[in-house]
Amino acid sequence: MLEASAKAYSLYGYKETTIAHIAEIAGVTERTFYRYFANKEAPIIEELSRLNELFLSLLDQEPIGLELLDAVDRVLSVMNPRFGMAASAMVIVSGQSYDDQLSRDLGSLSWHYEEKLEAEFEKRIGKGFPEIDSEEARVYATAIARAVVGGIRFALLECAYSGIEDATKSPLFMQSYRKYISVYERSCRLRPALVSDLTSH
Repeated sequence: MLEASAKAYSLYGYKETTIAHIAEIAGVTERTFYRYFANKEAPIIEELSRLNELFLSLLDQEPIGLELLDAVDRVLSVMNPRFGMAASAMVIVSGQSYDDQLSRDLGSLSWHYEEKLEAEFEKRIGKGFPEIDSEEARVYATAIARAVVGGIRFALLECAYSGIEDATKSPLFMQSYRKYISVYERSCRLRPALVSDLTSH
């Protein structure tokens, strides 16, 4: 249903899209749609929520410490196609429903994702580098999470406007995604050895 919703928003615009449009593209009846979703925004919001949880669950399977950034790279590579599609649709929805409850919900979801990433990265950095204190770990974790999420947000705007469903095919996405390492380096200027270790993998 994510694909059908994204296509309907692209064809008709968010405000003009109806449940009937989405159901027709998906090849189901409106009754079937309502069996699983409360409204036309639900497929996008639920998919983004699911992907947020998937990101963290996949990251849980990866090693901590020096391989952290490689783990992020691998996990995002798995998620890029569907995350790109969901976020592209989110951009359309948010842009055409400015300052209403849906936009606030989407914004809250994005912040929730970033905060959970910060917590997970902080835990991993603390375990992987016991010589640094908790405040340093928090600073490093915040920098990584904001750089990763910020880079994706920025690049997916380009994907949405250019009709690219798979973010990995967007040069701007790849350029922005790689920026998270440089942002992380700037946040760790006082610990060059640690930065060198993390970014050498």
